[in-house]
Amino acid sequence: MKATNYIQPKNRRKADRLRLNLPISCQGTPGRTLNISKTGMRYLVPKTVSPGTPMKLSVQFQNGSVDCQAETVWVKKLGVSSVVGVRFSPDQGSEEIGKHLDEIVSSTHRFFRKPVGP
Repeated sequence: MKATNYIQPKNRRKADRLRLNLPISCQGTPGRTLNISKTGMRYLVPKTVSPGTPMKLSVQFQNGSVDCQAETVWVKKLGVSSVVGVRFSPDQGSEEIGKHLDEIVSSTHRFFRKPVGP
């Protein structure tokens, strides 16, 4: 089994995710996002986590951080680290995360948009 199978779970997502490598804090432990959406994210953290665990997370975007609550949906252990999938609590930061992601998508589209005219 390839290592990517451990960090590429079957897609059951309700929202499109962006592959972004953002710094996070998972209950005080630093980690990195692997992908993120308005409804959840997958991240790597150097500790073990159990499915079902409520989490306090802080996601660092370029223009500020967002504190949020999430529920651990699944965990894949990688030695002393874990790849973790979480679902954001709808009323605990997910809306603000969505705004940051919309800004990222919008600025990316402006950057890659083809010029109009000759």
